[in-house]
Amino acid sequence: MTQAADLGQIANQAGTLFRARVNASLQALASGHSATTEPSPAYPNMLWFDQGSGLIKLRDPTNTAWNPVGTIGPPMKWTAVDVPSNAFTTGDVKATFKASADPGWVMMNDGSIGNSGSGATARANADCAALFALLWSTVAHAWAPLQDASGTPVGRGASAASDWSALRRLVLPKALGRALCAAGWGTGLTARALGETLGEEAHALTLAESAAHSHGAGSLVTDSVGAHTHSINTHGTISGGTADWLSGPATGSGSTGSAGAHTHALSGATASAGGGQPHNTLQPSLFLNVMVKL
Repeated sequence: MTQAADLGQIANQAGTLFRARVNASLQALASGHSATTEPSPAYPNMLWFDQGSGLIKLRDPTNTAWNPVGTIGPPMKWTAVDVPSNAFTTGDVKATFKASADPGWVMMNDGSIGNSGSGATARANADCAALFALLWSTVAHAWAPLQDASGTPVGRGASAASDWSALRRLVLPKALGRALCAAGWGTGLTARALGETLGEEAHALTLAESAAHSHGAGSLVTDSVGAHTHSINTHGTISGGTADWLSGPATGSGSTGSAGAHTHALSGATASAGGGQPHNTLQPSLFLNVMVKL
């Protein structure tokens, strides 16, 4: 406890006691009135390091309320202070050759973020609150799902604040091994949601995706099934009866019957080509680590 109960109101008293009260007031000022309860008395525009919530709070000019302006950390950061337009803010992403995140950043390692006690795998700390709220509100649950403190998938609650307080983890959109692209709906292109992930590293063509083509005949044979006969339709002949009569052939023409229609089974295979293996779909790429601003 570094608060002074009589801050600015030290009464007349003996020298030793007066010195102790002044020292207590100076200690409170130097430590931002750090405590789990608000300082009393409070004055307009005084700072309070609220150890209970992990927030830095500023007393408003009317001395009626405390307004959060930052987080204690580590690392400490100001969240309600105007910054130059070229500075990084919550949700900004940058690529790097660094192996670990800068202060105030977290690696996009397909892990999760959450409050302390959430068991989040990328970072579990009070300073993740702003990024948690941003991703909760701008990225669909499909691409930034929630988990409970044990890592079990759960649905989203009534608000980002309620899920944060319930020690939910929010899984960061997947970035490992993936190209980063712009969300939206470009002319002639498919709409892509913020945080959405898709695509495949290798792809095996389906028949519908293959170009129209033909194959050589290969080696084909018919079977021998279908043995059959045909009847012959003839004109008559004459023959003699006894030795006293002459006999001889009669001339004419004939034809076989048309019965016996049939088919033959065809066996064998046409010439084959291709191996059916997946092919690489990656563009020429350089791989870097990616971090996002808390």
